[in-house]
Amino acid sequence: CLFGASDTKTWPSTMSFGGGYNGGRTRMGIKVFLNVYDLSPANDCLYPAGLGVHHSGVEVLGSEYAFGSGGGIFDSTPKEAAQAKFRESILLGTIEGGSSQLRSVISQLRNEFKPDNYNILTRNCNHFANTLFFAL
Repeated sequence: CLFGASDTKTWPSTMSFGGGYNGGRTRMGIKVFLNVYDLSPANDCLYPAGLGVHHSGVEVLGSEYAFGSGGGIFDSTPKEAAQAKFRESILLGTIEGGSSQLRSVISQLRNEFKPDNYNILTRNCNHFANTLFFAL
């Protein structure tokens, strides 16, 4: 996936922010993170300029959700993407829903992000991460 990196560690949103366990429920809601991975050693030089070849996944409720070629939407252990080097987690915000809302949103997105719909430029893991975050 292609992804323009940023030094910003939080994503501006209208959602509330709170303290507590990373990826877990807090008094302010459930934290949602964007996990960013390097797909190329060249990222070490490109990242400071805001560029690079990256994979991304959304971490929520202790799992990470991503979209890939041939596999569609999948979940995995946070910060452990295959064939990628973890770079950073960016706090996107918090949500008020729970696991049933998450399952419902993922189920709905499976129609839009089918395995054969992957395109490295127009429908990749970064497009999925953006859509999932705003759907939650």
